[in-house]
Amino acid sequence: MNITMFFLSRKKQVSIKVLHFLCLLILGGFASHANAHAYVDFAIEDVWLDKKCHLNVAIRNTGAELPDHFYFSRKPAALKITKGQQEEASASVTKLDKKKLLSSDKDLLVIKSKTVFANNTKPVTVSINYGTEFGDFNQRNDSLTRAMDCKVGEGQIAGEAIEYFAPDVAINHVSIDEESCKLKLELFNKTGIALDQNAWSKDNGVEIIIKNAGTSERQEPIALKAIDPQQEFTRSAPVLKWQSDFEITQMKHISVAVWYVKDDSDFTNNEQTIDVPDRCVNKK
Repeated sequence: MNITMFFLSRKKQVSIKVLHFLCLLILGGFASHANAHAYVDFAIEDVWLDKKCHLNVAIRNTGAELPDHFYFSRKPAALKITKGQQEEASASVTKLDKKKLLSSDKDLLVIKSKTVFANNTKPVTVSINYGTEFGDFNQRNDSLTRAMDCKVGEGQIAGEAIEYFAPDVAINHVSIDEESCKLKLELFNKTGIALDQNAWSKDNGVEIIIKNAGTSERQEPIALKAIDPQQEFTRSAPVLKWQSDFEITQMKHISVAVWYVKDDSDFTNNEQTIDVPDRCVNKK
């Protein structure tokens, strides 16, 4: 029996002040519950197959910080993998995220599934749900469907699939700081293997190209070496953040492109076009 029912079940008359106090408690509880959970929002950032045909999933919490008791909830976020119409696997994010990596939008959680997708002909859907106990702020990017097929050579088992994946570098996010007019860039390493040493070379490595959208005007390519001299852009650190030391001005829209000159396996998300803030457009 809760405190409200306790008072209301008493035979003696309850005073107006007590009832008023109880109402405040109830309303305060609803308000705190709403504020604590309204803006948590999980999103599927990317899915891919590694060289062993295992499915990898990158998850980000694009909303507010998770409440501590989320990790002890009976209905936490659930990650579900479906092949065609058949559910292949599901897991609680509580078990996957033991270090609370999804506590804020600064963190990206990469999960490797034990499920093997070899000689698969059906599309694979990966979805995440925050759990009915709390609800999700919005349902954008909660699900991602892709064709997934990892070729297995004759006489091989799925866990020993042929390694045919090439490095794949993609753009995660592009923005321009309105005060400094400098470009902010997030690159995402989607490859199942680390980039080789050539990725940091000037001639055949990873290039970033910035151009005036809608025209042929562009800047000289920027080598990854100039951005990441420590070479930390690997699977263990998949997101690389960078801010330019030059300003973006006199252009209304810019396109930013990135690719691995030597061999890029997939050109998805390799280019983004954004608007330049008015202050920067008019800056001389």
